[in-house]
Amino acid sequence: MENKNNNLVPVAIIIAGLVIGAALYFRAPAPAVNPGAGPTVNQARGDLSKLAKIDPNEHLQGATGGPVKIIEYSDLECPFCKAFHFAMKELMTKYEPDGKIAWIFRDFPLDRHPKAMPEAIAAECVAKFGGNDKFWQYVDQIFATTPSNNGLDLAVLPKLATDLRIDKTKFQNCLDNNETKSIVDADYQNGLDIGVDGTPYVVMILPGGQKFLLFREATPANIDASTKAIIDDLSGFYNAQIQKLSQAQ
Repeated sequence: MENKNNNLVPVAIIIAGLVIGAALYFRAPAPAVNPGAGPTVNQARGDLSKLAKIDPNEHLQGATGGPVKIIEYSDLECPFCKAFHFAMKELMTKYEPDGKIAWIFRDFPLDRHPKAMPEAIAAECVAKFGGNDKFWQYVDQIFATTPSNNGLDLAVLPKLATDLRIDKTKFQNCLDNNETKSIVDADYQNGLDIGVDGTPYVVMILPGGQKFLLFREATPANIDASTKAIIDDLSGFYNAQIQKLSQAQ
C-alpha cells in the first residue's frame, strides 16, 4: 500500500486473521490542509461517518443493491493499487453475476506521484466523453501499461483514449484544460475528510450498512458466511497479485 510519509517500511496486511503478504508501505508528503477547514488527516483517520454516499452516477461496477459494497480510493501510479485492481477484477468475475457486490472507484492521487493527477484527470475525461464503461476500460489500460511509481509516459494517455474510440481532439482539450479536475478533487477531499492515509484505501459496506476498513481493521465478528467468503477470496486474490508484484521487482 502507499501511505503519506517518506519512510519505506515492511508491513503485514491482515484480514480476518489471515496474513495476506508483506508489502512495502510507501509514504508521501501530506497535502496542505487549511487549518480552519476541518480536522487534519491524522485527526480524521477512519472517520467513516464522513464517507460520501454512493452516487449511482459515479464509477461503479456490479449491483448497486448488492449486500456488499467495496469503495476504493486509488492512485493510478500506486503499485499496490494496481495489485488490488486486478484482484478486484477477479472478485467481480466470481461474484458480480450473482449480484452480490458493487465496486466503487474514487480518485486519490498521492503527492509522491505527480503523474497520478493528470492520469486521473485523463480517466475522468474518458468518462466524460465515453461513459462509465469506457472509464473502467481506460483504468484497466493504465494499470496494465504503467510500471507504477510514477513510471508511465504521459504521452500515451491520448493513445489509450483513442484506442477506446474517444475523440482525440475533445480528449486532448479536456486534459490540457483540466476540465475534469474538479471531479478528482471532490474524491480527494472526501478522502481527506474520512482520513485516507494511503492507497489503496478500501472501505467495505457490509449487509446492514456496517462499514469497516479493509487492510486496516480486523474483520467484524459474526458476519454471515457469504460475506466472509467474499473477504477471504479477495484476500487470496490480492495476496497472489502482491506476489506477482514482488517477483517483478
